[in-house]
Amino acid sequence: MNINEIKQLTKGKQYNFLRDNEHLGKNIVLLGVTGSHGTGVNTKNSDVDIRGCATNSKREILLGKDFEKIEDKPTDTIVYSFPKLVRLLTKCSPGVIELLGLKKEYYLYISEVGQRILDNKKMFLTQKAIKSFGGAVTNQLKLIRSGKAKNIGKECSLLIRMYLIGLDIIEKGEIITYREKERDLLLDIRNGKYIDKNGNIMSEFFKIVQKYEDRFIHGKEITTLPKEPDWEAINDFISSVNEDIVCWQIPERYKEL
Repeated sequence: MNINEIKQLTKGKQYNFLRDNEHLGKNIVLLGVTGSHGTGVNTKNSDVDIRGCATNSKREILLGKDFEKIEDKPTDTIVYSFPKLVRLLTKCSPGVIELLGLKKEYYLYISEVGQRILDNKKMFLTQKAIKSFGGAVTNQLKLIRSGKAKNIGKECSLLIRMYLIGLDIIEKGEIITYREKERDLLLDIRNGKYIDKNGNIMSEFFKIVQKYEDRFIHGKEITTLPKEPDWEAINDFISSVNEDIVCWQIPERYKEL
């Protein structure tokens, strides 16, 4: 399924919740295709993963309420509230940070507020990425070694993908979700190039893992990322967005995909 087919898919009944849910609809500010499609390693059987952000309503902001997230498991869609998204971004959460590094065509919707989030994405990049991505790859490696993974090729590919995205953040301060340069490598891994006829992972794969782990360790030593987020700048950003919502100064609101 290509991106145009995905865009058409999201106009169907199964995605009506994006338009009808009281917290979504006109409150959506950012919506993108993540997962295998967003990173460029999708196959014909790949699921469609959609992630996004919606602002709280004027009433919710004034009352200090937050819906946090809307999740639709049948379509593998999660839309975070603006405050929840910001909290996760300040932790450099791997599953969320990739939403800010998609190729342009993989964004289904970007409002004025959504563009402001994308324009300020580097504000969220700190050395917290070392812990978040380091923890993610450690857990992923444990899953792979446990023998409990349902699709070992897919899980191995995901491991390397997390290394690559994390390394870009730590080494260069950039979020690059679509892995064009490494696409062939990731697809080879996913399609079983490093799995023997008995279903065991070959030693060559773990040599690849070690190469990226060594880079990750070195990256921790040379990174120029700040240790902590600039909380004053982040709070100013949150305040600015919320003020615009309360005062009805946001020019563009979501209507339909």
